[in-house]
Amino acid sequence: MLQSVYSLVPGPWAMPYEQHYQEALAGLRAIASTSDEAKRQQLTSDFLRDEFLLFEQLRFARLCAFLRRREPDDNVGYSILIYRLSDQDVREALYGPPAELSPDVRVAGAGGR
Repeated sequence: MLQSVYSLVPGPWAMPYEQHYQEALAGLRAIASTSDEAKRQQLTSDFLRDEFLLFEQLRFARLCAFLRRREPDDNVGYSILIYRLSDQDVREALYGPPAELSPDVRVAGAGGR
């Protein structure tokens, strides 16, 4: 899971992922700032229908990119890594500058690369 191998967002965190993630965050902020209840419900419905799955995958991949840059706090059987995160760590991972950012999506072994 940490290496994002089986994700809709595979490989290292990349600029196209960051752009989609920031667009989704902007959409969520627009929903939160809308004072018209009917419009907010419509925007929420549209977001859940069209963008939620990808946003969840992007958010998890961004967190994984953050965790790949630090040592685990513990591990179980040398295969399950344990990270203890404060609220500030989570905010930094999800809303701060990306921990890693390649210009393009790169997935080893894909397409002869």
